[in-house]
Amino acid sequence: MRFVSTALHKGAPSVLTLRPAPANTGITFHQGDVCIPAIFENVVDANLCTTLRAPSSATATVSSVEHLLAALSAAGVDNVQAHTSSSEVPTMDGSAWPFAVALRGRVIPQDATKRLTIVRRAVRVHSPDGKAHASLWPLPGLKALALDVMTFVNGMSPSQLGTQRVAFTLSEGAFLRHVARARTFWSRSELEKWRQKGLALGGSMDNALVYEEGGQVLNSEGLRYGDEICRHLVVDCIGDLRLGGVVLGGYRAVRPAHWLNMELLRKLYRDPDNYILEGD
Repeated sequence: MRFVSTALHKGAPSVLTLRPAPANTGITFHQGDVCIPAIFENVVDANLCTTLRAPSSATATVSSVEHLLAALSAAGVDNVQAHTSSSEVPTMDGSAWPFAVALRGRVIPQDATKRLTIVRRAVRVHSPDGKAHASLWPLPGLKALALDVMTFVNGMSPSQLGTQRVAFTLSEGAFLRHVARARTFWSRSELEKWRQKGLALGGSMDNALVYEEGGQVLNSEGLRYGDEICRHLVVDCIGDLRLGGVVLGGYRAVRPAHWLNMELLRKLYRDPDNYILEGD
């Protein structure tokens, strides 16, 4: 399947083609002959988006991978080759919806044991100021990822967007119902600031939720969900966690961020007592 759109940060056209891959080869990104495995060890930047670099190259990278990875995770896709025409995955409408809808009913079952990471012992990380944190903990008997995410939107009053919280157990149906349509978001001042730095060059109200600092949504269609910002953060978290494989357990975060999720995966895998591997 093929996706064509603008790259959110570089603003250039981007083409993505998904092709089935052999069992136990995982999710990989391809730029010509260069292969970039979608694993957290290959993450080189996790600020505005998640960026991977090929272990065999100092320059071959692919960024904005999280929405696609979230859709693949929800659809149960373990092995796929994602061929990109540029160093950034197309942003589409700023959500995971185009990927999730295209994958629905198109996944090819493989005759192989699914590889799973089951959280065995709770792990937790937090920001230096303690205002943001993320954790994983075991949920015996539940072979799924249960998410609970909270955020506080700066400049928003509680009657508008303010404090938001979303919780559900991941499945393809739940992903499509609860979070898939939630878009990348910016305040107008943030968007202008990043453009001055040469980022978000492809960002617009066609592929992002844009709002004024006081809470007014500038998109003509308004909000897709009343708590769309938090729901989009859930999408980002699902995509980020997929870089650690198929992780099963409870996940909770307050003010989540890509870099915080990478810290959480590093801490999880740092100690073999934190997890159990199935299917190897």
